Amino acid sequence: MDSHYLWWASPTYTANWIVASSPIVDGDVLRLVARGQVIYGIKNGVRDFVYNTSPDTTQYPTGTAGMLAYPFGGAVSDAMIASWSAGAAPVSSEAWDHATFAGTESPLDERDRWYPLPTYSGFKKAGGAAIGLDAGHNASGAWGITPPARQYSEVTLGSVATGGGGPIVRIDRTSAGQTGWLLFLAADHPSLSGIYKMTPDGGFAAAQLFTPPIISGDKWRLTADGNTLQVFRNGVPQFMYVTDGSYATGDVGIETYTPTFTFTGWEGGDTAGGPAPLDTTPPTSPSDLTATAVSSSQITLEWTASTDNVGVTAYLVERCQGAGCTGFGQIATVAGTTYGDKGLLGGASYSYRVRATDAAGNLSSYSNTAPRRRRSPSNSSR
Repeated sequence: MDSHYLWWASPTYTANWIVASSPIVDGDVLRLVARGQVIYGIKNGVRDFVYNTSPDTTQYPTGTAGMLAYPFGGAVSDAMIASWSAGAAPVSSEAWDHATFAGTESPLDERDRWYPLPTYSGFKKAGGAAIGLDAGHNASGAWGITPPARQYSEVTLGSVATGGGGPIVRIDRTSAGQTGWLLFLAADHPSLSGIYKMTPDGGFAAAQLFTPPIISGDKWRLTADGNTLQVFRNGVPQFMYVTDGSYATGDVGIETYTPTFTFTGWEGGDTAGGPAPLDTTPPTSPSDLTATAVSSSQITLEWTASTDNVGVTAYLVERCQGAGCTGFGQIATVAGTTYGDKGLLGGASYSYRVRATDAAGNLSSYSNTAPRRRRSPSNSSR
């Protein structure tokens, strides 16, 4: 495709002036579609490439449709076009799930968030994964939105065999090198993972490194709030980094370094519009646990309630048997702050402890331990 937006197709020659296309064979149906500033190349009903004309200094925003056949010095029959038509661009079927990469991709999906950028090859979605088109750096973002002041970008890891990649915030695509802040997860060398500053010359400068586990299925999120960046793994905060103040605005997106490092999901945008972060705050510990023998076969437990930032959902009661015992096991889950332990052995000693949980599964620390010897028919409890 040259600067006049011509799809130059050949069985063997795939070099290009702007965007590479795949080879063709006799009978292929080629369609070049212009929708706004985005150009789509569709071969046999399947999208072959997509190009965002915004970095092009000669965008040609208006004009009509046409065709060209050129035999390269051979017979005219060597470059025959069997049929040609033109008209309004078709409407996207919107069959693709943009968050999970599931379903059948529409070749004309303007909600698609994967667009080639200056000096980058962009992304191709294939087989339910977002993969880099080549071994070079491939970056993309949510094209055409107003960058929010507080923003996030989150990826779900797919294949993590080799290479690396991760989410980006504060992308500025007006420079050829593209600037921004990247959370790079390095599969081959995890100790080289961290937040990187993407410089105008196309380079990457390490800002803060760490050594994370890189596991397929994990969700990694990078957030930006002013000059503060924060990294989350599966909703759990990992660390914060305060930038030098550069790249204070920009878009969100992702990067992958090789086709063997993929994402099975991506989302990004305003933190206010994104999913709520996972609750990672545990409840406070239950306190003042007491154990009272109320009969020869029952001990009643009471404690002071825990508090939680969202809400306590239950208390887990644990017990062990014998004086000075340490082998506690859970015996009950209760909603309130009392529990009656029944069917106990006469004269035996028991110890109890309780901890709280919330809807996210966060567990509090244990309460104090309350010992109690069960009352026997001839002895009082101590």
